[in-house]
Amino acid sequence: MGKGFLLPSVRSFRRLVVILLMLTTTFVLAVIFGMGRGHLPMPRGWRSVWVGLYPAATQETDSFGAVPWSDLQEVWSWYQGSACSGREKEVVGDQPFFPPCAPGLPPGVASWGHFPYVEPHTQFLNSSKNPCWRHQGHVLCVPYFFLIGVSKSGTSDLFFRLTSHPHVISTSKELHFFDRRRYDKNRSFEDYTSRFKRVAATVEKNIKERGYSHVICGEGSPSYFYDNYNWKLYSGNENCTEPRVILAHHLFHLNPRLKIVMIIRHPVHRLYSRYLFDFGRKRRNHPPSPEEFHHFVVLSLRRYKDCFQRWSIRHCLYNSTLMKSLPELRIQENVYPVLMEDWLRVVPRDQFLFLRFEDYREDMGTQLRKVYSFLGLDSLSDEQLRRLTTSNVRNKGKLVTKTAPMLPETERVLQEFYQPFIWRFAAMLNDKRFLWTDLTSRKNNRTAR
Repeated sequence: MGKGFLLPSVRSFRRLVVILLMLTTTFVLAVIFGMGRGHLPMPRGWRSVWVGLYPAATQETDSFGAVPWSDLQEVWSWYQGSACSGREKEVVGDQPFFPPCAPGLPPGVASWGHFPYVEPHTQFLNSSKNPCWRHQGHVLCVPYFFLIGVSKSGTSDLFFRLTSHPHVISTSKELHFFDRRRYDKNRSFEDYTSRFKRVAATVEKNIKERGYSHVICGEGSPSYFYDNYNWKLYSGNENCTEPRVILAHHLFHLNPRLKIVMIIRHPVHRLYSRYLFDFGRKRRNHPPSPEEFHHFVVLSLRRYKDCFQRWSIRHCLYNSTLMKSLPELRIQENVYPVLMEDWLRVVPRDQFLFLRFEDYREDMGTQLRKVYSFLGLDSLSDEQLRRLTTSNVRNKGKLVTKTAPMLPETERVLQEFYQPFIWRFAAMLNDKRFLWTDLTSRKNNRTAR
């Protein structure tokens, strides 16, 4: 009787052991797979083993071996909280990124709020290369191209030299209609088109005399890339914590065939240049210093990282309250891939030309020829290009050469923060130049001289 009583207990114990082993194995595999997918932190030494066992898990690794998001553990967790996580490759054109946040709002093109898309035309003129149309007997035009980017990356100089081409009509550089003046100064679309009267007059004259107009114009508001701080006023963003509609939607709706020239700079160097520029512009009562810049950097990084832990990275980068609470370092401007991912979901990749400030500074002529070709403009003669590239640089920072370089510790902290985003951006564009690995060799060569 005692022996018969013990047998079920032994069997039950064995079953319990088997179940526990199965649960433990499942848990361990889940943890390992979670680390491989980027949902849990993975010791650095394990990564090569994981890639060998599960190569399919290392998605989004580009052809030149840039690191995927899932390998950038801290950044990946920041990004996972975003509403667009898992939707990165959806191309939406002028449609909102996601369904509306407020219940009961109609899906599709945003048109129910205070600032819907502008509707400038029924059809652009076939006799004009520049987007123009007739309205009440007059020709009205909008830009053929937009020059965007980040501050202190050569946008002023590039815009000046582009508008010096014989077939580009010069206009004011920073109109800021789509990011600021439409919202904080209540400017109308008619006010915006009035800025291109000279273009419209030339187009109309060319059509009358030749039957076709080859001239174009552009707008150079670099802040269009990152300045969506009025996004809560855009139609389609009602009750949202991060935008469904951004500035890019408005530009694409205005002209689906627009061309965008983007010039950017290594984020660490750009940030220090911006700091020095702000001092020169605001004429503060004390000189700039590497020490103060370091203090601002530490404060800004701490605030943004804290925000990334609590909210999604998109929410923080589009947060005007956070931006205004910090010194004007524009930390958020430099998180290129998150912002660029939104743009590329609206505007097709082949409508962009990406330039580096460093290349433009080293060989301006070659970069200008790239832009002319991209915009479908005739090449200038060698003599014309020589005259154009030897004129004075526009909007060059005056304090850059008068102030000590940033502290090594500041550069290290910034490089650590931006490096994952640099990797991601280069992979997104499939272009090694945007790893900026050549800057170190250039610096060493200059030091050796």
